[in-house]
Amino acid sequence: MGTQDGVDLLLDSIQYLNRVRGQNDVLFVLIGGGSEFACLKTQITELGLNGCVKLTGGLYGNDLKAYLATADVAVAPDPSNAFNDKLTMIKIFEYMACGLPIVLFDLPEGRNSAGGAALYARGNDPHDFAEKIAQLLDSILLRDQLGRNGRKRFVEKLNWRIENQTFLKAYRVALARNVPAALGSSRGQPPAPNGFHRLERTISFGERRKIEQKSELR
Repeated sequence: MGTQDGVDLLLDSIQYLNRVRGQNDVLFVLIGGGSEFACLKTQITELGLNGCVKLTGGLYGNDLKAYLATADVAVAPDPSNAFNDKLTMIKIFEYMACGLPIVLFDLPEGRNSAGGAALYARGNDPHDFAEKIAQLLDSILLRDQLGRNGRKRFVEKLNWRIENQTFLKAYRVALARNVPAALGSSRGQPPAPNGFHRLERTISFGERRKIEQKSELR
């Protein structure tokens, strides 16, 4: 748990659920360690949330699966910023693999990955985030629908058996469009072995999808 994970915003959401909505029958389990663990523990006490928030520390394997198997709602409170807007948190894929409905802030890459498996709160608004959690807690039908959407999306699209083909297509298209760079002519550098060159930046999931779609049109 680091500053980029937004767990402090989640604690504000939990406090809102307790004090404004009177929803005191929910246990929030926060799994993980990290640089912010001690600060979050102090914040939980200061907000009076010890009775409804459980910190487990790091869990892995079957211990982690046991919590995911019994959860009703999964959350990803990572705030919108220049870093988080361009990547998808691994936990979102884990939630989808387990068929869990998700609440997250409306981040570009988060939406690209989760699709219809989540409810999206306004950027960095812990109260709206809390309302989305409450919406899922109040509707088993909605939870089931989002959970099924996520599991289906994970099985049919977002797994390595399928994604590795998208990844390879992205590299083929990128390399084909950068032949001069591959040959070393653009910067006066010698060509790399077999004509390949170092890519200058990473390719996000959304960008890979756009590249794949363009290559399919060809």
